[in-house]
Amino acid sequence: MATTKKSKGRKKPAKKKKAKKFKWPTVKVGPIAVAATLAVILILILVPHLRRRSNEYGATVPADAFSYMLDVSHHQRHIAWDSLKVMTDARGRTVRNPANAVRIKSLDYVVMKATEGENWKDDKFQEYWTASAEAGLRRGAYHFFLPTKDPVKQAKNFIKAVPQLRHKDLAPVLDVEVKPSGWSKEKFNAAVLSCLKELEAYYERKPIVYAPDSFVCDVFNKDILSYPIWVAHYEVDRPKAERWRYWQFTDRAIVYGIDGKVDLSVIN
Repeated sequence: MATTKKSKGRKKPAKKKKAKKFKWPTVKVGPIAVAATLAVILILILVPHLRRRSNEYGATVPADAFSYMLDVSHHQRHIAWDSLKVMTDARGRTVRNPANAVRIKSLDYVVMKATEGENWKDDKFQEYWTASAEAGLRRGAYHFFLPTKDPVKQAKNFIKAVPQLRHKDLAPVLDVEVKPSGWSKEKFNAAVLSCLKELEAYYERKPIVYAPDSFVCDVFNKDILSYPIWVAHYEVDRPKAERWRYWQFTDRAIVYGIDGKVDLSVIN
């Protein structure tokens, strides 16, 4: 009888290795890091609140201020012409929310930039000039004077943009803020006066001269000072100049109906 082969025994299944549990790395945080993290969180929470608050309150108006004049240019893009108001709270600050106001006053004039130099024209001027008139506002226009450019050509640039003024419109305004360092007072005054004379001859009205307080006190001669003066000096109780008709007292005022902070003047 034939012999049979012995059957091989079955192999035992290999034992599965237990998966190692993942251990999160431990990070030691010192008190300085904790404080820095908390500071960042606090800033993220407070900054939006502070921004809203800074946009609610603006510059404080001068004591006894009652008549106001706003000036704008292409930098102000959103203006509700029929809603413009100067509102102040009990501390005399300009405010945006009517609920915080104790006094609400309409603007007496809105002055807008028309031209600069010999050829440049503000791209929002015609729109603003028309819109302000349609809203029934008394308005004004100004030219930014560049002393190194021909003063007569500059006057003609303004005249082309503003060919006529209504009786209730402000006289043309010459904005004088730049004096070349190498120029004498005599040369500078002669250039400014030449532009003023050209404007005066065309409109048959004395133009207004806008300038920093330092120009009014230390640079302009008596011929220029014979024109109505609109002086600019911020964060002071009163300008140094003794004789002025308009005073731009801030560039941080809030006017209801216009976004952001703006230039605001009072009328003497």
